[in-house]
Amino acid sequence: MTTLAPQAPWVLRLVTDRLPVGPPPYATVTLDPVTQTARYTDTAGRPVEMGKHGTSTGSAAS
Repeated sequence: MTTLAPQAPWVLRLVTDRLPVGPPPYATVTLDPVTQTARYTDTAGRPVEMGKHGTSTGSAAS
Protein backbone atom coordinates (compact mmCIF):
# COMPACT_ATOMS: atom_id res chain seq x y z
CA MET A 1 0.00 0.00 0.00
CA THR A 2 1.27 3.46 -0.94
CA THR A 3 1.07 6.27 1.61
CA LEU A 4 0.59 9.76 0.25
CA ALA A 5 2.11 12.81 1.93
CA PRO A 6 -0.47 15.22 3.34
CA GLN A 7 -1.00 18.31 1.20
CA ALA A 8 -2.83 21.58 1.65
CA PRO A 9 -6.31 21.67 0.11
CA TRP A 10 -6.12 22.64 -3.57
CA VAL A 11 -8.40 25.63 -3.07
CA LEU A 12 -5.74 27.40 -0.97
CA ARG A 13 -3.72 27.90 -4.17
CA LEU A 14 -6.51 30.15 -5.41
CA VAL A 15 -6.27 32.46 -2.42
CA THR A 16 -2.64 32.50 -1.32
CA ASP A 17 -1.39 34.36 -4.37
CA ARG A 18 -3.55 37.32 -3.26
CA LEU A 19 -2.31 37.44 0.32
CA PRO A 20 -0.28 40.52 1.32
CA VAL A 21 3.49 40.14 1.12
CA GLY A 22 4.27 42.32 4.14
CA PRO A 23 2.55 43.54 7.26
CA PRO A 24 -0.47 45.82 6.83
CA PRO A 25 0.10 49.61 7.10
CA TYR A 26 -2.33 49.80 10.03
CA ALA A 27 -2.24 48.52 13.61
CA THR A 28 -5.92 48.49 14.52
CA VAL A 29 -9.32 48.70 12.87
CA THR A 30 -12.36 50.02 14.71
CA LEU A 31 -15.92 50.60 13.61
CA ASP A 32 -17.24 54.15 13.79
CA PRO A 33 -20.62 53.73 15.51
CA VAL A 34 -22.21 56.72 13.76
CA THR A 35 -21.11 56.17 10.15
CA GLN A 36 -20.64 52.38 10.36
CA THR A 37 -17.31 52.69 8.51
CA ALA A 38 -13.97 51.16 9.43
CA ARG A 39 -11.33 53.45 10.96
CA TYR A 40 -7.73 52.31 10.43
CA THR A 41 -5.05 53.63 12.80
CA ASP A 42 -1.29 53.11 13.15
CA THR A 43 0.54 52.14 16.33
CA ALA A 44 0.55 55.79 17.49
CA GLY A 45 -3.23 56.06 17.07
CA ARG A 46 -3.02 58.27 13.96
CA PRO A 47 -5.52 57.63 11.14
CA VAL A 48 -4.16 55.69 8.16
CA GLU A 49 -5.54 56.35 4.68
CA MET A 50 -6.39 53.01 3.09
CA GLY A 51 -7.14 54.36 -0.38
CA LYS A 52 -9.87 53.24 -2.71
CA HIS A 53 -10.64 49.56 -3.02
CA GLY A 54 -11.84 49.84 -6.61
CA THR A 55 -14.99 47.74 -6.49
CA SER A 56 -17.45 50.48 -7.40
CA THR A 57 -17.38 52.10 -10.84
CA GLY A 58 -20.60 54.09 -10.58
CA SER A 59 -22.11 52.51 -13.67
CA ALA A 60 -24.29 49.46 -14.03
CA ALA A 61 -23.24 46.56 -16.22
CA SER A 62 -25.36 46.05 -19.29
